[in-house]
Amino acid sequence: MQLTIQTPTADLNQSIVFYEKLGFEIRTQGPKIVAIDSQICIEINQERTARICIQLHQNSWNKTLLQLKDRTPIIKIEEGYLITDPNGIWIKLVEKILDDKAIRSDSKSLLGNYGGVCIETLDVSKSCEFWSLLGFSSTSKDFSKGWIEMKSEGGDSISLLQAQQCPHLFFNPSLTYFNGFRNLEIIESIKKHKIEITEKITEFNSKGEVDNIILRDSGGLGFFIFNDE
Repeated sequence: MQLTIQTPTADLNQSIVFYEKLGFEIRTQGPKIVAIDSQICIEINQERTARICIQLHQNSWNKTLLQLKDRTPIIKIEEGYLITDPNGIWIKLVEKILDDKAIRSDSKSLLGNYGGVCIETLDVSKSCEFWSLLGFSSTSKDFSKGWIEMKSEGGDSISLLQAQQCPHLFFNPSLTYFNGFRNLEIIESIKKHKIEITEKITEFNSKGEVDNIILRDSGGLGFFIFNDE
């Protein structure tokens, strides 16, 4: 199974400029425009009905659909099926495996070490159960910390975070990047490339300094650029 992200846009050029500034490679793949680097593939969708969406790719979802039929509406679409998780996150089940060269490049974006997709949820346990049906699992079932990380066999990561735990803006879902103390260097590089910062976070710094930031593309997809030390 493969994971990619769909983000909508009302201005394709604006979206392309945003991702190019971040160091992503822009490619045209048939009717699709994608921004890719060595860690993630983001499809920029110009259709007016497009929404932020987690896209999961495998050749067939028939067995999974049987397990999902009482848990979510299932809409048949050209590429496969459209469903939602318990938090209303759109998920596209695409019945096609992509060539690795189509979803990865040698480019290294300014964002640093990609940590996966982060979802804020009202019920971590319920969300964990749902995502397990989609092929994600966790070595821990301890929900007392208010969050849990789940991974697919291919290594894609989904982090489920209890609602009202984060003292900053949260765009659901968002992409996370964890860079340790190198995050300060990455923040300066983002500033130098004149990329608009949605939120500067000082909450976790004892000196009140900005050591975490949040970015957001024009379609609303969030990027958490965090110091995880």
